[in-house]
Parts: sequence; C-alpha cells; structure tokens
Amino acid sequence: MRFRKALSAAGVLAGVTTMTLTATGTASAADYTWTNPGARLQVEKHGDVVKLCDTKNNGYPAFASVSWDGGASIYTIQTSHCATKSASNGYNIPEGKKVTIKFTGNDSDKPSDVKTVNFVNNR
Repeated sequence: MRFRKALSAAGVLAGVTTMTLTATGTASAADYTWTNPGARLQVEKHGDVVKLCDTKNNGYPAFASVSWDGGASIYTIQTSHCATKSASNGYNIPEGKKVTIKFTGNDSDKPSDVKTVNFVNNR
C-alpha cells in the first residue's frame, strides 16, 4: 500500500512539474535579430519593440537611431547593457511604415562600423 501511495504521489508531482515546464515558454520572440561588432538589435513588430544590447563591453555604448519612411531620426537608444523601447512606452511605429534603424557598438561614425537595417512594420 505504501508503494502504491508513493507511486501516486510521484505521478502527481511529475504531472505538476510537467505542467509547470510546459506552461513556461519563451518570453519574447523577435521577428528580426541583427548583429554588428559590439551590438545586437532585436525587433518585435507586434508592440513595436526595439531592443539594443551592448555585446562587446569595450567602453563604448551601443547606439541606435530609429526612423521611418526616409525621414529624420524619430528616437535613439544608447546603452552599455541592454535597453528596450516599445509602443507601450510611447515609442509607437505607425503600421505600414518602412522602418530604418542604424546601429553600432563602436564609438565611430565610419560607414563600416554602422549597420543599417530596414523592415516594414506590418503588424
């Protein structure tokens, strides 16, 4: 009888553990991820999430400039770790806009150090 109760308890515990493990998933799934020496940029179109991380720890912060439809920079991100801006924080990117993000992880304006990426915000 003890053995059966132990098996039953183990089964319940295993079931709870399985439910817990399957209930937790990836917190976010980026639509795009780009890298550049010293920086990583991730974009989730749903929620207009733009995340920039300094990956080099070289003494220079990562920097990004966000614009759309060929216009001037709408906002910038600068960080020595990771920083996120999104629509929920007041950084809305209008639907259907062609978005341009220029980013770097080095303290340089040389074209070879600045990466330019584009996408259409269609979510």
